Amino acid sequence: MDVTKEIRTRYFQALKGLTYQGVAIPIFVGFLDDSASLPIINGGEVYIVIQDQQAYDSASQAYCVYGVTSDITIRVVSKFMKKGTTSIAEDIAMEVDNRIRGTIKKRDENVIGVGRVRLSVNRLLVENSDTHTAYSKVLIYQNDLYLTNN
Repeated sequence: MDVTKEIRTRYFQALKGLTYQGVAIPIFVGFLDDSASLPIINGGEVYIVIQDQQAYDSASQAYCVYGVTSDITIRVVSKFMKKGTTSIAEDIAMEVDNRIRGTIKKRDENVIGVGRVRLSVNRLLVENSDTHTAYSKVLIYQNDLYLTNN
């Protein structure tokens, strides 16, 4: 079973339907689809990208349970002509965190359980060009998983 695919699906499901100021925020997996129509909130294009995953064996292994740690990055972006504000990306990132912590830990029939979800990185990035400024809130979650054979 591919744990990275399972975790990515759970994160996508947890974030699906997220809105900010009554506007649905699109979610992309891997990269931004250049042909996508992005919502504009307070003058800035806004979207979320689920990206950068890795999985590795947990340092300690219990008998009858196989432990895996899976990291995943969520990037919340607000992009403005010239200058904007960090508050949109920060507010949306707070809602992302609330949703992740509220839903990811549920065990399912696929015998993948999530023992713990940690926010290991919470970073604000500012990227500038001659015409745009993008504010990204980067959240990296570390998921402690346990796999059992039913």
